[in-house]
Amino acid sequence: MLAVAAAAKRGAFALDVRFDLPTPGVAALFGRSGSGKSMVVNTIAGLLKPDVGRIVHDGSVLLDTQQRINVPPECRRMGYVFQDARLFPHLSVAGNLRYAERRAAGSNYVNLDTVTGLLDLGSLMDRRTHQLSGGERQRVAIGRALLTQPRLLLLDEPLAALDDARREEVLPYLETLRDKLAIPMVYVTHDFDEVLRLATHIVLMESGTV
Repeated sequence: MLAVAAAAKRGAFALDVRFDLPTPGVAALFGRSGSGKSMVVNTIAGLLKPDVGRIVHDGSVLLDTQQRINVPPECRRMGYVFQDARLFPHLSVAGNLRYAERRAAGSNYVNLDTVTGLLDLGSLMDRRTHQLSGGERQRVAIGRALLTQPRLLLLDEPLAALDDARREEVLPYLETLRDKLAIPMVYVTHDFDEVLRLATHIVLMESGTV
């Protein structure tokens, strides 16, 4: 179970959300741009501290402002895939993946061979990031996030910067991860087709509320 309750004010924008989601599964944070989806996922990741809030994942309290508990982002065991891949340009695909593998915390439930196979990265391993298409970069970014052995995978509009062809290239891989790894995911999107393809649960957001 992922239980999130958070309230925060940033300038003129006010966030006030509360929801409980069963895990595993893919929870889509769905809504228009500016509805607060990224604020929520950044709060779950620990990148943004709400004014008031409590976040519990599978019995572990990650945030409780009343009890002054705030687990640092690097200790929350969450993989984060951003809209832009944010790969290391000086490393090959293999180097990017092995970097994540070396920094993994906790028990290994997925290895490099498994990730390479699931995301079809074998033919890309020796390439540098500037030699990859947008869809290939996002597949590598997803693989790198998985190799940190996360308990929860956060994806903040990972396909928004891709054209339709590249988006259709990546979606089947996300479906495969959902079905074969059963890793819990929180997936931010404003594209209803992605919700239909991927989501097992939906959190519909509007103007900072659920």
